[in-house]
Amino acid sequence: MTDWIKSWVSQNRIRYRQDGFNLDLSYITKRIIAMGFPAKGFESLYRNAMSDVKRFLELRHGDHYMVFNLCSENGYRGEHFQNRVAQYPFDDHHPPNFQMIKPFCEHVQVWLNEHPDNVAVIHCKAGKGRTGTMICAFLLHSDLFQDTEKVLRYHAEQRTKNMKGVTIPSQRRYISYYSLLLRENLQYKAVKLVIRRISIRPTLKMAFGNECSIGITVRQPNRKLNRSQVSNVDLSQVRDEMIVLDLSQPLAICGDIKVEFVVVPKLPGLALQKLAMPFKRDFHFWFNTYFAGKSFPSNLCHSVDIRRPSEELTPPGAFRPRIPNGKSEATMTLRLDKSQIDQAAGDRECRYFPNNFAIVLDLEKPADQTDLGAYSSSPYCPIQQFKRRNRRPKTS
Repeated sequence: MTDWIKSWVSQNRIRYRQDGFNLDLSYITKRIIAMGFPAKGFESLYRNAMSDVKRFLELRHGDHYMVFNLCSENGYRGEHFQNRVAQYPFDDHHPPNFQMIKPFCEHVQVWLNEHPDNVAVIHCKAGKGRTGTMICAFLLHSDLFQDTEKVLRYHAEQRTKNMKGVTIPSQRRYISYYSLLLRENLQYKAVKLVIRRISIRPTLKMAFGNECSIGITVRQPNRKLNRSQVSNVDLSQVRDEMIVLDLSQPLAICGDIKVEFVVVPKLPGLALQKLAMPFKRDFHFWFNTYFAGKSFPSNLCHSVDIRRPSEELTPPGAFRPRIPNGKSEATMTLRLDKSQIDQAAGDRECRYFPNNFAIVLDLEKPADQTDLGAYSSSPYCPIQQFKRRNRRPKTS
């Protein structure tokens, strides 16, 4: 009975069904394993039981395995796996801190180089999105692949039955970022930009009425800073099928940035407004300011139009942001199409997001890129669990 439940929960992920095991686990290569979370207690009824995972690894790989836990929401003691557990946590349905990717890849590579029999066992909760993101990054890092789309396709073939491996646009974007970093031998650094304006084009499809409120939140995890703004929009008055939202104040950003949108139909009165909440639409995307001005060979990231201050913008009167009391190195528009926006990309029937839906950010890069201490973050250090360990929440 539990095998049927586990198979149903794992859906289209490829399972390991040999030697008496039935695990949500796949060999991506002979030395890279992707799996679902090793659970205990009630959760083990529908996920991999930790005891089964431990028995499998020790039977198949003896002392030659290391487990990499990517979950930010759950953990366990290192002694469950002979104190060979490292954590690189980030949230479900999100990309990692970009500065986490290289240390992770280097850690896996060092472990595999220690012995030809060593294997890396990588998991998040389901063992697909976050796990696939980091595995694809490692396959690029180790030069087994050089093309982002090919490595995504290969991972999907090895991990799923329906070729839906890493599907979240922001996660795919960060794999592309890392691929570009490797391919062009770039040195990542903090880059400060300023957001001046956000445009939504064309307008969204509302469940009813022409008026809506659009909430925008810009999150900067490294700085623990959020900026929110709510605008009321009458869609019947929108010109050229484009909603233009000027920020109340220009916002300086640096590093990993999340831009969230909440669109709610507007009804008169508080009581009626509550009835509109089930019809709200949420969507967001992540990007990194260092890569905002880069060009990418595929459509996985975003498109950018950069203009230097000396270049003429057309048509006349087009938006030309300027930083008060500062000089501009360049202005740019960063465009993300529907397929590049989390939540919107999944609306294949265009119920809420038309096919030509896009978000455009009007950005400016200040000429003065010094004094970034408040924006840059230190290189990521993994949380590696041994017998003497700091207390962490939700461990068992």
